[in-house]
Amino acid sequence: MEQVEEGAKAYRVAAHIGDIVKLGRRAAEWDREVSIYRGRLQWREMISRLIDPEAAWRVYTQYGAPETNACTMCGGYCPMMWAREQAKKVVV
Repeated sequence: MEQVEEGAKAYRVAAHIGDIVKLGRRAAEWDREVSIYRGRLQWREMISRLIDPEAAWRVYTQYGAPETNACTMCGGYCPMMWAREQAKKVVV
């Protein structure tokens, strides 16, 4: 059953890529929305819009609740988090 689920996920990813090629901007809007939430470090909102939010949430929380606002891949070295911190320091 797990292989069937993985195959279905791969099919959905491939179909989405095909939609982007065929439909352009309309299909890419979903990707843009996910990117916006990722850039804002709004992980719950981003994960809820992914192809498999349950699996993404398992990966995100596999070692417990993250202690930082960064993603689990970058941790404290998150470039988005760093850029936000630097922007706060800029005096206009």
